[in-house]
Amino acid sequence: MRFVFFFYLMVIEKNIPLPTEAKESESRFPFDDMEIGDSFIASTDFDEFRGIIQNVEMRNEDGSGRLFYWIADTDEWDSKLLRIWRVSFADYIDRVAPDDWPVIECILGMVNDCGPLSHSQITQTNLADGAGSKAERTRILRKYAFLFKTSKGKTNGIIYEIA
Repeated sequence: MRFVFFFYLMVIEKNIPLPTEAKESESRFPFDDMEIGDSFIASTDFDEFRGIIQNVEMRNEDGSGRLFYWIADTDEWDSKLLRIWRVSFADYIDRVAPDDWPVIECILGMVNDCGPLSHSQITQTNLADGAGSKAERTRILRKYAFLFKTSKGKTNGIIYEIA
C-alpha cells in the first residue's frame, strides 16, 4: 500500500487593501430605499434568478421587519423577468403561508399581552383555547424567528419578545 501526500503551500500576501465598497450583490438592488408597495425588476437573466431569490430570502429573515416578495414571470414579449416587491407583513403571510396566520396571530397576541415568554409558555399555554398544536407553534417559532427577539432564560431556555 502506498500513500501519497500532497502539500499545498499558502502564499501570504502583504499590503492588500480591504475593499471599501459593499459587494455588488448588496448594493445592486434598492432594498433599503423601498417603501411598502414599491417594486423593481431585479433581472431578466434567468441564470441569475436563484441567487437573487436567495438574497431576498435572507433579507426577509434578517429580523429587520422589511419583507419582500418576488415573482418570476414573462413580460408581453415573452422575456423572463424577476420582479421584487416590498410588502407588508400581512401581505407576506397572505401570499407565502396563509394557513400559518391563525397560529402566528395567537403567538403574537400571547407575547404582546404577557410580555416576554419562554418557549414552553408559548407552546403549551392554553393549547385547548389557542390556535395550533405544540408542534405547530414550535414550527412557527422557527419559521418566523425574525418576528422575535430571543434571549436565554434563567434555565437556559429561549425567551421570546416581539422584535
